[in-house]
Amino acid sequence: MTDGVRREVREELNSEINNLSLVKVVENIFMYEGNPGHEVVFIYTAEFVNKELYKKEKIHIVEPHLEFDAEWISIAEVLNGKIILYPATDYSDIFKN
Repeated sequence: MTDGVRREVREELNSEINNLSLVKVVENIFMYEGNPGHEVVFIYTAEFVNKELYKKEKIHIVEPHLEFDAEWISIAEVLNGKIILYPATDYSDIFKN
């Protein structure tokens, strides 16, 4: 599984990662546009090899049929509920200091 995570980061961000570690698996059952959905999300921590990425306000993501910009968000705002992440789960155990 970690090979797939590394490949996706390499393909979409043109970057390598180190210290990849599985933190949590979240099962999510949801409704989207009136249709039921089900996903299993594997949440990892890692570090970019290219430390310059941490200085960027936005990171351009390239997928086969889609391009978009990802933005850094505040962990404090996630933990205090100002920013909502999906799937819904207790992220406090992930964002430990």
